Amino acid sequence: MNKKFFVIMMCCSLAVLMCCCLSVYGAFSLKCPSCGSTRVRTYTQSSANGHVATTVCNKCNTVVLRGNVVAHKWNTLHTCTVCGYRGSHRYSAKVLKEATCTSEGVRKYTCECGAEFEEKLVMLKHVFIYQNGTKNEKTHLLNCKNCTATRNETHKMSNNRCTVCGYEEVTVQVCSHVWKAATCTTPKTCTKCGETEGEALGHSYKYNGGLKTGNTHRLVCERCNASRTETHKMSNNRCTVCGYEEITVQVCSHIWKAATCTTPKTCTKCGETEGEALGHSYKYNGGLKTGNTHRLVCERCNASRTETHKMSNNRCTVCGYEEVTVQVCSHTWKAATCTTPKTCTKCGETEGEALGHSYKYNGGLKTGNTHRLVCERCNASRTETHKMSNNRCTVCGYEEITVQVCSHTWKAATCTTPKTCTKCGETEGEALGHSYKYNGGLKTGNTHRLVCERCNASRTETHKMSNNKCTVCGYEKIIIEEPKKCSHKYIYSNISEEKHSVKCTKCDYYQEENHEFNSSNRCKKCYATRKCNKDYTVPGHPIFVDKYEMTNDAETHKVTKRCVACNITFEYTEKHSFNIDGVCVSCGYKNAIEQKCKLGRILEGHNPVKTEKQTKIDSKVHRIYYYCDICDRTFSENVSHTFVNGICSCGYTEDDFVCQHDSKNYKITYSKTNDINKHIKKIVCKECNAQVEIREGHTFLNKKCECGVEFSMRIQMDTTSLAKGETVQIKVIHNGDSNITFGYTSSNTNLIEVNDSGLVKAVEDSNISNRGVTITVKAYAGNRNEIAKQTINMKYSPGYALNVNIPSQAYLGEEVELTAIASKDIGDGYIKWNIEGVGDINQVKDSNSIKCIFNKAGQIKCQVTIYKNSSAVARETRTVKVIERKTKTPTREMSIFLDDSVILANIENLTIEDGNSVKVSGNAVTGVSLGVTRVKDEKGNTYNINVTNKIIPITDIKIELGRTDNIIFKDEQVQANIITIPQNATEEITIKSSNSSIPVTNGGLITAKSVGKTTITISTPSGKKIEQKIEVKAEDLKLEGKKGKIEVDLASKTINLPVDKSLLSEKTLSTLKYTSSNNEIATVSDDGVVKLLKMGNVTIKVNATLLNGKTTKEVKQKISIMNYTRVKFVKDGKNYGYDMKAGTDENSNKIYVYFGGSGSITGGVNASANEKIKDSTYSGDVLVAMGTGDIGTFAEWDPTIPAMAELLSSDKYADKEIILIGYSSGGYSAAETALGLAEKGKTNVTLYIVDGVQGARGKNQFEEYEKLDAAGVDTTIYSSSDTRDISKNTRAVGEEFAKKKGSNIKYVKDEDNMSHGDIKDFAQDLIDK
Repeated sequence: MNKKFFVIMMCCSLAVLMCCCLSVYGAFSLKCPSCGSTRVRTYTQSSANGHVATTVCNKCNTVVLRGNVVAHKWNTLHTCTVCGYRGSHRYSAKVLKEATCTSEGVRKYTCECGAEFEEKLVMLKHVFIYQNGTKNEKTHLLNCKNCTATRNETHKMSNNRCTVCGYEEVTVQVCSHVWKAATCTTPKTCTKCGETEGEALGHSYKYNGGLKTGNTHRLVCERCNASRTETHKMSNNRCTVCGYEEITVQVCSHIWKAATCTTPKTCTKCGETEGEALGHSYKYNGGLKTGNTHRLVCERCNASRTETHKMSNNRCTVCGYEEVTVQVCSHTWKAATCTTPKTCTKCGETEGEALGHSYKYNGGLKTGNTHRLVCERCNASRTETHKMSNNRCTVCGYEEITVQVCSHTWKAATCTTPKTCTKCGETEGEALGHSYKYNGGLKTGNTHRLVCERCNASRTETHKMSNNKCTVCGYEKIIIEEPKKCSHKYIYSNISEEKHSVKCTKCDYYQEENHEFNSSNRCKKCYATRKCNKDYTVPGHPIFVDKYEMTNDAETHKVTKRCVACNITFEYTEKHSFNIDGVCVSCGYKNAIEQKCKLGRILEGHNPVKTEKQTKIDSKVHRIYYYCDICDRTFSENVSHTFVNGICSCGYTEDDFVCQHDSKNYKITYSKTNDINKHIKKIVCKECNAQVEIREGHTFLNKKCECGVEFSMRIQMDTTSLAKGETVQIKVIHNGDSNITFGYTSSNTNLIEVNDSGLVKAVEDSNISNRGVTITVKAYAGNRNEIAKQTINMKYSPGYALNVNIPSQAYLGEEVELTAIASKDIGDGYIKWNIEGVGDINQVKDSNSIKCIFNKAGQIKCQVTIYKNSSAVARETRTVKVIERKTKTPTREMSIFLDDSVILANIENLTIEDGNSVKVSGNAVTGVSLGVTRVKDEKGNTYNINVTNKIIPITDIKIELGRTDNIIFKDEQVQANIITIPQNATEEITIKSSNSSIPVTNGGLITAKSVGKTTITISTPSGKKIEQKIEVKAEDLKLEGKKGKIEVDLASKTINLPVDKSLLSEKTLSTLKYTSSNNEIATVSDDGVVKLLKMGNVTIKVNATLLNGKTTKEVKQKISIMNYTRVKFVKDGKNYGYDMKAGTDENSNKIYVYFGGSGSITGGVNASANEKIKDSTYSGDVLVAMGTGDIGTFAEWDPTIPAMAELLSSDKYADKEIILIGYSSGGYSAAETALGLAEKGKTNVTLYIVDGVQGARGKNQFEEYEKLDAAGVDTTIYSSSDTRDISKNTRAVGEEFAKKKGSNIKYVKDEDNMSHGDIKDFAQDLIDK
């Protein structure tokens, strides 16, 4: 009984419940727009951008409702916790701890899902440099540029001066070294005695994109541009160095360039070498010789080197130099070998050069690419590429068909040779380099000998002094004099991306230091521009992933990123991000260990269990879930419902409703969509929060729908001009539903009538000059309310009609075809088009169309008319929507919308390689169907273009102008590169300029109409925004660094007159034109190189046409070509110096120095106004000293005297006979200079005083000449017969010394009654012509 009662009660309850549900269902059901069924199911779709709920009809599978895309909620496996979608990690890097000299650093990679890992940064090494720290007589303090560590270092002395800190000391030196910096092939070398220090730097070879052949590629030294050919490093038929791919052996038809002293015989096409460089052939040709050395010159190439004298009986057997010296070392010579010159086994001094290897093939090893040559003297070997002719090596006879790969047998690297294969001679890595230490060997006053611990090679090294004692060999030195300090004047020069050099213009100080960049990324000292690198990105520079590369590492792959602005790449190591199939989503590396269980594949040893979670999908199936604890992954499966008493285990009932509550509790809202004909109706239950979104058409009861959208309609007609009996159908396009109806009326039914369906018919013939007819179209809502009205103006065509065909949409600035065809032959009539913004265009007779380029965007009116006898007989009007085609910066992966068209910047022509989702024309791409197509540009670059109908949001935007400081020029058009991230984003962007005089198109084309500034703003609907400030400047034509007239020596042969390119556009620079006012004096090339032909004055003109094509700019540069060289120096803040005329006899051992009088002072400086000297030719060099003063006053010579004495006592004039000639007031300075030279120990000085013994000047002149006599200076005094004081003084002093016996001063009295002015020519004639 109880059981029956329970069953009855349950049935009654279910009946009541079903009635309630059906009531709610009727108020809140989803209806299929295709079949009308209300039975629907909902499921979730997932993609990389998110997941979306989609509701479809159970009966016909039509999509009834699609929800909004919802962002994934990621767990640390980058799996969405809502839909189960597995994405790819996108890591961003952050340095948590910078690497230091004492500890490693840490870089942390973090994904948006929370996954993270850390990477160790390699510990830095101390790099000690001098930064103006403390210094004493022995050491200076160095600071590590990477940390705060410091250390004291013994001075690195060169010419009594520390090359690091500038400390100067005076010591007993055997040779006052003048060091020439080390190069790739030579160590640091003294140019006076030939002593070396350290070792040659060695070449630093890298491949820079140069020549590559079938067997080799050319490597270029980063320092000296020397090159060498290297055999390819092949892996999978691809060279790992230059990227060369090879199947068969390539044979080069060599074009040989003859061997020189420094390079072997070389093929100009492939870079292959044959034999060795000739080597220098040095001989002494009478050049410079000093107490220790003489200079040898190569007979072939004029290269020179300094060599220690080859002494025999105190006489050099090479240059004849004779010397009485104390021999420090009684040499015991070891004969020269192939690699070392003749060497003293006691002191290490060398003589001559190494013999060099004499390589020949003796039947040894030969491989597919090379054979081994053996030296006849020392058995050293080297590998040489085959010299192929007709597939046969002319050296070893090797015959080859295919590429041979050597199974290398490696010989370990030594100090001088890298790791080498004993079979093929291929090398790997670099030589170990010597490890020198002092082992108690020879030490001299300047140096000690170091010996390599590995190979016993030796080299001489300058002492490392501390407290006057060498810290290496123990040698002690005595300091004689306190050092002098230099007040440094620095110049800075950029030498690399990290460093610049610091040089003192007064001394030999030199060091390298890191750049100091300011906020504009320019070095504060050398003004070098900063570039991006692995750990730093210049603000505003676009960085994107260039490629992922597999490394066959189970944990990591290589990521290459590129900076578009700097055009450089840098590499990172990144952990793999595996999908459930064990494939890295970035590089494609496969690892079966990383596979995860999924539906249909359960890994061995795994046992996924079914969870309690279930999800309703539709009326047929629900989703169940499995969890694998080993994979830590959940996957799902759809299964059919199993109903028990009408209810499935997932909770779905056979009559399932969205909500069972009263519809009065529903909240209904509307939102607009991208579809102009539909909106979204959202229903939410206030009690249970159940909700649904329905996409439905607009319902108009008045002019606005409930969603806020206004009713709109547009009329389409094939023609608005009819002849008698012709008809045309009115088509109304609107955004309403099927309840909208239309009514049609004509203003003159006697001419044109229209029926209820919108068919228009011309019922009466009329001339076009008659009035037109207006057709009115009214739209009515379902309740018959009028909600819109539109009129159409119709006209008659008396027997003529136009069939007009124009596109509904066209692109700004691109040519389109517009077609207009008359209904019958118009005879001598014609068709004319009137295009808004373009004007009138006559259609060519017997042609059916015209070509037009629209010059403005918007709805453009196009009117076409038939004219007969100058009267219009038919006319049609159409409207074209002109839009600007989008411009994108091309990337490897990109997306565009279906039916969208874009231009790819910086590309000329595209072709389709694979796929059919796009069509291409030039550099334009149009999406025609969904899918991916691979296209290729004219340079061979490929791009994958995805055509989609989904909006992929932009996360970041960058703009790149490719201009320094974002400056462009007036009248210039610049295409900006707009870079969106991600690369495949499809979200629209809007580009605006804040200055209407500098407009920008939405494709990024900037037009500089006037000078000024603007801010370019790029924004997206999702709220991303970026601004870029731009300045427009007027072009200007200026020469670099040139001001005023240029004086130049004819011996210079050429000078450069470059323009300042930063002030002109590239187009204007192409119009530059140089001209010379006198081509007999100087000519000028198109790039501004002036060729000096003879003495005289010439003006060089530079012209350029500016961007507007109308304005021409001109600059002039005056040049005075002289036959002497002016040398200036600064002393006590004033300019002094001399003019030098080079003698014609290179072997002359005389140097003449002429001191003119006050009359030769011009403009405050003696400027060689002595025309007789200027215009004469002399056998020896002539120096004309300069003083200061005004015309008619005494010249100011005092500062010049010590400077000239110091110059003439230098090594440059050590072997020269010095003749000093002093005329008038210059006699005083000539005499004082001679006395100064005598005090410095110079004995080869001759002095001529011509009417130049001054009276006053605060000195007793007779006593001054007594000093000259006592010093042994060979002096001759010449006087005139003039009555002025200086002539009288000259005669008085000369006559006094004429009375003295044995005096070194001779006197020549004037016998020709010359005046003071006349004797000037005599003074200048004392110089040998």
